[in-house]
Amino acid sequence: MTAKRKTIGVLINGLDQPYQQGIWAGVEEASREFDLNVFYLNSGSLASPLAQDRMRNHLHRFIRPSSIDGFLAVSTTISNYTDTWALAEAFRDVIAHIPVVTVGAPHPGVSSISVDNRSGVREVIRHLIEAHGRRRFVFIAGHGDNFDGIERKAAFLDTLAEYGLEPVEAVPVRGDFNYGVALRSFRLWLDRGIPFDAVIAANDESAYASYDAMCERSIKVPEDVSLAGFDDIINSRFYEVPLTTVSQPIREIGYSAIRQLHRAIEDGASPVQLVFPTSAVIRQSCGCFSEAACAASGISTSISGASDSLSLGDGALSLEKAFRAVLAEPSCRSDFLGEFQALLQRTPPGPQSFTAFEGLIASFERILWDARPDSSLAGVEAGMPSGVQAGETALHQARLLIMRKAESYQANRGIAYQHRNRQTQYAIARLMTSFSFERLLAEIDDLVPHVGIRSCFISLFTPDSNHERSNLVFAHRDGTRLSLPPGGIAFDTEEFVPRGLIPPDRRFGLFVDTLFHDEMLIGLLVLDIDIAAEIWNDAVTNQFRSALRASLLMDELVAKDQRLNATFGELSARAGELERANVRIRDDQERIVMAEKMASIGRLTAGIAHEMNTPLAALRASLSETSKLVGEYRASVGDSDVTREDHLAIAEEMERSLTLAMRSAERAAGFIRSIKGQTRTHDQKEAGVTFDLAKGISDSLVLLAHELRRGKCRVDFNAPEKALLTVGKPDRLVQVVTNLVMNAIDAMSPSGGAIALTLVADKDRAVMTVSDSGAGMDAETRKRIFDPLFTTKPFGEGTGLGLTIVHDIITGDFRGTIDVTSAPGKGSSFTVTIPLI
Repeated sequence: MTAKRKTIGVLINGLDQPYQQGIWAGVEEASREFDLNVFYLNSGSLASPLAQDRMRNHLHRFIRPSSIDGFLAVSTTISNYTDTWALAEAFRDVIAHIPVVTVGAPHPGVSSISVDNRSGVREVIRHLIEAHGRRRFVFIAGHGDNFDGIERKAAFLDTLAEYGLEPVEAVPVRGDFNYGVALRSFRLWLDRGIPFDAVIAANDESAYASYDAMCERSIKVPEDVSLAGFDDIINSRFYEVPLTTVSQPIREIGYSAIRQLHRAIEDGASPVQLVFPTSAVIRQSCGCFSEAACAASGISTSISGASDSLSLGDGALSLEKAFRAVLAEPSCRSDFLGEFQALLQRTPPGPQSFTAFEGLIASFERILWDARPDSSLAGVEAGMPSGVQAGETALHQARLLIMRKAESYQANRGIAYQHRNRQTQYAIARLMTSFSFERLLAEIDDLVPHVGIRSCFISLFTPDSNHERSNLVFAHRDGTRLSLPPGGIAFDTEEFVPRGLIPPDRRFGLFVDTLFHDEMLIGLLVLDIDIAAEIWNDAVTNQFRSALRASLLMDELVAKDQRLNATFGELSARAGELERANVRIRDDQERIVMAEKMASIGRLTAGIAHEMNTPLAALRASLSETSKLVGEYRASVGDSDVTREDHLAIAEEMERSLTLAMRSAERAAGFIRSIKGQTRTHDQKEAGVTFDLAKGISDSLVLLAHELRRGKCRVDFNAPEKALLTVGKPDRLVQVVTNLVMNAIDAMSPSGGAIALTLVADKDRAVMTVSDSGAGMDAETRKRIFDPLFTTKPFGEGTGLGLTIVHDIITGDFRGTIDVTSAPGKGSSFTVTIPLI
C-alpha cells in the first residue's frame, strides 16, 4: 500500500476447491511478476440463500477505492445465484473509480476474462455420439442464473439438436456445481428408472457425484453409461475411472486477468474482452481405452494451456530419437525405456509433469500410427512389422512407468497430506478446548505453521463503530508472534491490516475473511497462506470462527461470574449494613411514632389544661360560697331572729353551690377520663373491646375543643340515632379522629371554618367522613399522602407520620379502609370504613 507497489483486491469464493486454487496460482504468478500486493477477499455468492454466504458478504462493504488500486472479481465463483448485472450493481462505486477485471461473464465497461464454454462441450458430445453411439443423454446443470452454467447447458441442447436428439428429460438434474447437491439430486433421478446411456455434467465435481450414485446402483462406467464433466481439475486424471472432461486453462485465466489489471493500473489500458478456448479431454470414462485412437481422430488428450503445461525440453527430443530407433531396430527398446525412466525420474512429479508425459506418449503413438502398414486385408495378412510391435510394447511399458510414478506420487502425497491433516486436526482440537481468549491466541500461534500459514492477523470490530474501525489483537508474522501494545492496534477496517505492520519492501498476498457467529459479526481474519502446502480449506477458517466466538463467550462468562461474585460479596456486606440500618430505622420509627402520639397528646393536654381551669375555678368558687354559707348557718344556730324560712333559704343556697361544684367536678373528671384513655399504653396482643363509634368520636371532640377554638373552627358532628358497635381499642379511634380533625384545622388556617363529620351505617360497615373547606391537594400530593415521612408542612412543623399512623390503625387494627378526595382550593374529604359487629 505504498506509492512504489500497487495493491489489488481479488474477490473469490473460497480457496480450497481445485478451480479456485488454479485461479489463485495464476494470480500469484502474475502478481509476483508485476510486483503487486494482493488481498484475496473470501466472499460468499451474491444473493445466496445460505446464511454463511450472507455473513461473508459483509466483507464487500470494506472494498473501497481508497484502499486498493485495482479490483479483480472472480464472478465464476460469486455469481452462482445472480445474473451478469448483479456484480456491476454490487460494486458500482468501485468500478467507477479504479480499474476492474472480471473472470467469467463479460461486463460492459470493464475488462473480462472468460472461456468459450460451448466449444469444449460440443467436442465431448460429438465424440460420445460418433465414437460410442450414445443417444440418451442426461445433463447435470449448474446454477440457474450462472453464466457458465447457462452456456454449457445451451451447448448441450444445441449439439444434441444437430444430431436430431433430445435429452431424456427436458428439465436437467440439479447440480449447482456442488458434489453434495448433485449426489442427492442424481440419486432421486435414478429412482425414476428412466433409461439413459450418457451423462454430461456442468463441472467435474457433479460428474464425480453422478459416478458415485451410479456405482451404488451397479451401473457401470463406461460399459453401461459414458460420463463427462467440465474443468479438468487435477483429480480428473487420477480418478478411479479417469474422467473425460473439458479443459479450460484455469491458471492462465488467473494470470491473464492480473496482467490486464496491471496494464489498466499502470497505463490506463482500455477494457478488453478475452475469451479462452476450451477443448475436450478424452479419457476412460467415455469408453476410450486407446489414447492413440483419440490422437488419430484429432481430439486432444492433454491440457493445452500454456501456463498449465510443462515442457520436457531436450529430453523429449532425445526420447523421440530413441523411439524412432526402436521402430528401426526392436532391440533398442531397452535403451528407450531406460532413457524414458531416467527422464521420468529427473522430472519433478505432479499433475503437470504427468500431463506432459501423457502428451509425449500420444505424440509417439502418432508416429507409431504412421508407421503401421496399410490396414487393408492384405496388409493385415502380411503381418505387423517387428519394429511396430516393439514400439507398441515400449509405449505400453512407458505408460506403465508413468502409472507407477503417478501411483507413487499420489501415495506419497496422500501420506504427507494425512500427516499434515493429522497435525491440523490435533491443533484444531486444541483450539476448540481453549476456553479463554488469551489461551486461544497462544494455540493459534502454535497452530499456524502446521497448516500452511506463514502469517496470521486477527482483528475485532470496535464496538459502536458500525464495523468501520477494528482493533488488531493478534499478529503472527513469519513464524513469530508480534508483541502488540495493551489493547491492540486500532485501524480503519478497509485497510484489513494496520499500515506499517507488513514491511514496505516486501510483496504480500493475504487472504481476508470475516469472523462471525450466527448473525453476529466479530472481526477479520487475515492470513498469508502457502499455496504449495495444499492443505488449506474453509474448514480451518470455520474452526477459527467457532473457537474465537467460544473463547470470547467464555471470557465474557468468566468476567460476568467475577462481577457477580464481587457483587454478591458487596451485596452481602450491604445486606448486613441494611439489616443494622433496618433495626435502627425500626427503633427510630417506634420512637417517632411515639413522639407523634405524645405530640398529639401534648397538644390535647395543653387544651385540657386550659379547659380544666373553668370547672376548677367554678368548683373553687362554689366550695368557697358553700363554706361561707356553712359559717353563716352555724352562726344562726340558737339565734331567735333567724326564722325557719331563713334556714330554708340558706340550705337552698348551699344546695345551689354544691350542685355547681358537683357539675364542675364531673366536668373535670370527664377530662381526666379522656386523658387516661388517650395516654393508656395497650399491649399489641391485647384483645379489643366492643364500643360505640359515636361515643368514641364524641370523646375525641371533647379533647379537641381548645384546638378548635384556637383554630377558629367548629365540628358539625352528624351522629347516628342508634349505637354503631365495633370491636377494637377506643384509644386508637380517638387517635384517628384527632389526626383527621387536626389536619382539617391546619388546612383551613388561618381563617378557620366548619368541619363536617358524619357517621352512618352502610350494611355491615360504618362510614365516617371528615371534610374541610381548606386549601385542598393536587394529584401528586394525593398519591403520597399516606407515605411515611411525607408532609407538606415546613421542616420542623410536621413529622409526616400522622396520616401514615391513621392508615395503619384503620387497615391494621380495625381491618377497614381509608380514602381521600381533594382538589386544590376545594378542600379535602377523608372517608373511613370500619366493620360493624
